[in-house]
Amino acid sequence: MKSDQNNLIRKLSLEDLKIATEIMVEAYQNDPLWLYLVPNEKKRDNISRKFFKAFLMLQFDSWEYYGVSSPLKGIALWKFPNPTKISTREKINVLLKSGLIGFIFSRFILKYIKIIKIFNRMEALHKKYAVKPHYYLSSIGVKPEYQGKGVASKLIKPILLKADQESRSVYLETLTPENVPIYQHFGFKTVERVEFPKENLTMWALYRPIKK
Repeated sequence: MKSDQNNLIRKLSLEDLKIATEIMVEAYQNDPLWLYLVPNEKKRDNISRKFFKAFLMLQFDSWEYYGVSSPLKGIALWKFPNPTKISTREKINVLLKSGLIGFIFSRFILKYIKIIKIFNRMEALHKKYAVKPHYYLSSIGVKPEYQGKGVASKLIKPILLKADQESRSVYLETLTPENVPIYQHFGFKTVERVEFPKENLTMWALYRPIKK
């Protein structure tokens, strides 16, 4: 998808990953899952920065990253149908370079083990409701000062249009209740709501069917 000065969306390059990491850190600072994982704000900032640095690097060659404006105001991580697969060796190299290996073996690993069931449930719901090749919105982050100003719309609408042109469905999940009506505005329907009482978290699985 080419850059368009009218809608200000562009595909990101490796040079964008540093600022993209900072955007994700800011956008997810008060995310319910991150608040549960790391209640301390200072520690949460440090740990989430390490995580997003590694995560963005790890998926860069197989997913599609888009951003709005220059300098960036927000980014979206999309997994397109039939993405490029990364070998295990390549993944390990990325983890080593990013420093995530050290992060994994830090004292915070015990808490991350506790939420494996959440990620397992995410994966199970994804496989249940999005069987055929589809578009998947993994993450979206908008700088706090630009939230509520249409940035998310600019990151989502072009890909939804692409999905409609290809007769593809779109899937995502969220643990942020405020996001649910926003996604519903774009035609997503809540297909399942899952409660995690011990963690005081709720997850919504949302599916946008093929437009006919």
